[in-house]
Amino acid sequence: TTSTLQQAASSRLRMSPKQTMAVAQRLYEGIELGGGEREGLITYMRTDSVTLSDKALQDAGALIRKRWGADYHQVRQYKTKSKVAQEAHDAIRPTEIGRSPDSLRDRLKPEELALYRLVWQRTVASQMADAILDRTAVDLDVTLDGVPHRFRATGSTLRFPGYLEVWGGEREDTLLPDLAEGDRLAPGAATDASAGPGTGSVAGATAERHETKPPSRYTEASLIKKLEEEGIGRPSTYTPTLSTIQDRGYVVKKGDALVPTYVGMAVVHLLRRHFPQYVDVKFTARMEDDLDSIATGEQDWLDFLGRFYWGDEEARKGDHSHGLVHRIAVELPKIDYPAIPVGSDPETGEPITARIGQSSVYIQRGEGGEGNRVTLPVDLLIDELTQDKVNELFLHRSRGDEPLGSDPASGQKVYARVGPYGPYVQLGEGTDGGKPKRTSLPRGVKLEDVELGYALQLLALPRQLGTDPESGKPVTAGIGRYGPYVERGGQYQNLRHPDDVLTIGLADALERLAQKASK
Repeated sequence: TTSTLQQAASSRLRMSPKQTMAVAQRLYEGIELGGGEREGLITYMRTDSVTLSDKALQDAGALIRKRWGADYHQVRQYKTKSKVAQEAHDAIRPTEIGRSPDSLRDRLKPEELALYRLVWQRTVASQMADAILDRTAVDLDVTLDGVPHRFRATGSTLRFPGYLEVWGGEREDTLLPDLAEGDRLAPGAATDASAGPGTGSVAGATAERHETKPPSRYTEASLIKKLEEEGIGRPSTYTPTLSTIQDRGYVVKKGDALVPTYVGMAVVHLLRRHFPQYVDVKFTARMEDDLDSIATGEQDWLDFLGRFYWGDEEARKGDHSHGLVHRIAVELPKIDYPAIPVGSDPETGEPITARIGQSSVYIQRGEGGEGNRVTLPVDLLIDELTQDKVNELFLHRSRGDEPLGSDPASGQKVYARVGPYGPYVQLGEGTDGGKPKRTSLPRGVKLEDVELGYALQLLALPRQLGTDPESGKPVTAGIGRYGPYVERGGQYQNLRHPDDVLTIGLADALERLAQKASK
């Protein structure tokens, strides 16, 4: 189905759902046959049906028996469990199961071939016999320091691969030594399997602490699985849903995980508090049932929309209308400025909240005001906003109010502060509405280690190193979005060590630029 295709492509091919559907679309549109005709390689890729047509079952059976033998073939008919599934299409499968992935190697792009192979393998494996494994377990009763313990070792060997021949991937047998019940493992004896039965030893044991971990964050694939389990949406809506929550900044990707942003959490808090019936996990599933009844003519769509928007007739007579218009009118005046509870100040006990500003997110202590607000770095995610981090940010904020000293040349005060894009040094407060000069700290440099002399060196960036004798272009060193760099005529080369930007000379800069140009 659409969701299991996206999940398998994510885990096996590291493809995002959006990329998977784009590649699947190309496979569905197919390849040129000549004369302007095209032949699709897979069936329609937006489906929640697991049904295979009779022809597909026959073709799969013929292929399996020919390639692997009759023992590997087992006809399987699958039934969709979801009550809201729309089974107008086959499951996603090759249009011609006899068309192997290797036969298309020269006609498809690498990502197209990989996804086609995934669909072909899944289809063929679904019509193959079960694998048969022999599993072995050995229990060893041991007394350590007068306390009886039981240790267990397990092994497995593959007797008959079945569907694993196509879908199994790499696996290795786990062999145990030749042992019999009642064997005694003599202390100090050999421990390798080749030493024969009745040998080996348990020299000691170490207890290791094990703590349960919180549930993993959703990935794009696991979120699609959850949507499907809850009956939310249809195959055609999974990818747009994931795109929407990322495009609106409600979540960001951290590796493969989807991490909620402050904006996303504020939206959820607001909706749960003021419009709980619309964000109830079953709301969309119930909506799908209503839409299905409209499609079958059991319900009038105008009546349905009227009840949803205005509320039903009985509710409109009272004070508890369930219509959207009335709900908004009642709740809108109650909605506060978006805020997310973070914790409380350990010294004063005042609440600390994260608030969403027009251009940044900041944390506020108590009622806010001077010294009680600090901007959060843009890359600081909610799971990293610990109490220690909050204390550190407020400490840096209070330190940022005190200047490091004054610039001897201009007499302006020099500050070390933290902004939404990380720590920086600042010269003065700006004049006539203009912004003061600022320079970001190099990665790895801590704000508390910054002294006046170092701050003045950073504020003097970018440095003019001289002129390239060959091109006549000026060469500079500075700090940009991606860290310290040297530059000549629009050509940049990053510097590895943060202090290099303050010490590098012309010859060294030209050598590094030349190294990049030669790559």
